Amino acid sequence: FIVAGGALPDVPAYPEPILSWTGGVYADAVRACGGDGFQVNANDYCIGDKKFGGNAQAISGKRWLHHTSVLWSYDAQRMQLLRMPARQPDYRQQREHGDFVKGLAESMPCAQADEFVDALVRAASGRLDLQPATLDEALHVLQMPHRRVTQLLV
Repeated sequence: FIVAGGALPDVPAYPEPILSWTGGVYADAVRACGGDGFQVNANDYCIGDKKFGGNAQAISGKRWLHHTSVLWSYDAQRMQLLRMPARQPDYRQQREHGDFVKGLAESMPCAQADEFVDALVRAASGRLDLQPATLDEALHVLQMPHRRVTQLLV
């Protein structure tokens, strides 16, 4: 989500209210797909006590960006490649990846990613005025002059 100042006046541009608002969108989408037990733990999206999504935010004044990485399907072989992180949220309780992480597809009857994306768009549409755009339209907007806050350091 990329939200301009004033677009959501009831959501202050601070981490906790943003996470609460976006968590509501994801909770509605999970529920629409037949999932149960959605919750926000620390900065993670979970079904029960199993993590399926991690979040990051960038906040500048009253504008903010919220990014979620969703694990759609769990691959035990690939998870074995990951090391146990040194820093862990309390709710992880030192659990191995297989006991801590679960693919979202395993938690919902609508196990097709496009169905979940549609549910997510519907949930967000109930809270925001979404404007569909083609890739060409988005690329055109990126070419327009705009404030750049990221710099490439070489």
